[in-house]
Amino acid sequence: MNLPISVYDFFGYLASGFLLLAAVEFGFDGNWLVEREWKPGVIALYVTLAYVIGHIVASLASHFLEQNLSRKYLGPSEELLLGKEPKAHAVCKWLFWSFFKPLSPKTQERILEAAKAEGLTEVNRALYDHAFEVAKQDKTTFDRMNSFLNLYGFCRNISFALLLASLVIAASGVWYAAFLDLKTPDAKKISVGVLCVGGAFMMLYRYLKFYRLYTIEVLRAYPDLKKKKDDKKKDGQ
Repeated sequence: MNLPISVYDFFGYLASGFLLLAAVEFGFDGNWLVEREWKPGVIALYVTLAYVIGHIVASLASHFLEQNLSRKYLGPSEELLLGKEPKAHAVCKWLFWSFFKPLSPKTQERILEAAKAEGLTEVNRALYDHAFEVAKQDKTTFDRMNSFLNLYGFCRNISFALLLASLVIAASGVWYAAFLDLKTPDAKKISVGVLCVGGAFMMLYRYLKFYRLYTIEVLRAYPDLKKKKDDKKKDGQ
């Protein structure tokens, strides 16, 4: 029996879903994951639940981390790689310095010349979309693109799941303090919450790294693949 689950489904969705389930269990002193008999029906239930939660986490992570943080605030990776000056705060430039590093001038020149021949003179999303359409036609390049896509998707989802986990643990502390009248905070939960925040930042850093490498793969391959495509057209005439 072949299950219709890809590697990204497992790592990108199930991992982040189970991470949030574990955070809820830990924060509210539950025992529905660890101290139970794992019968087939129970496994199917929690795998399905984790998979659904993972999709929700992925949607939120895409909106907040990819569309807003990386593209709107830090700046589109294709524009930064092609030499546009970043508009992000100086602290962000220092924290994520590698994300703002442009390609070498020679590489930029090759890409822009290839794009100019197609009537694309502006460094914007249209240029990147055109380069993507050319790059994905080559199987080797497309496979590498997919590898980086899966890696940055996993890191993005786990980063956001860890951030949500820290909020769940913090909420549990507030809940117990309010309803159980605790005199002292739970040091263990505080420690785990802090670790979750630290892990979220580290996975965010990894996400930005692989997101940048994905864009680099598209842009670097574009001039050579375009030339091959043009040469084939000439040979066919």
